[in-house]
Amino acid sequence: ERLIGFAHGEKNELSNPKSIKTVARKFGSRYQLSGEKYMVLDGRSADTFIVSATLEGEAGYSLFLVHAHTDGVLTTNYPLINGAYAADIKFSEVWVDESALLDAAFERRLRGRDVAALDDKARARLVRGLVGQGFSFGAVLRKVRK
Repeated sequence: ERLIGFAHGEKNELSNPKSIKTVARKFGSRYQLSGEKYMVLDGRSADTFIVSATLEGEAGYSLFLVHAHTDGVLTTNYPLINGAYAADIKFSEVWVDESALLDAAFERRLRGRDVAALDDKARARLVRGLVGQGFSFGAVLRKVRK
């Protein structure tokens, strides 16, 4: 069994999830992530993190899979008032392969499908299928509505 932590919140930005300061820079077929995430629930136990980061030079943010024991990942754990644990995580020039970019996997699944030409039933089946494969409902809807 694997535990995945969602590393999205940032210091002083917890109230505005669209303000992501963690950055991903592309170098060939790899990305370098740098930034800090706060209050990652179960961060001390996670094997892998889903990390939100802005792609350098692009608007919005993307999601990356980062293994907890990757060089440059520093975790500071602390207890919460309810007995659970959280972690603050620093990503210092963490290198990941292109395959760690979750958006890329999503785009591969949609490649070759003319979503605009689908009727409502076919579009609904596509959404159900992609969500069933682990993609977020919101991300699927944004792509399918294009």
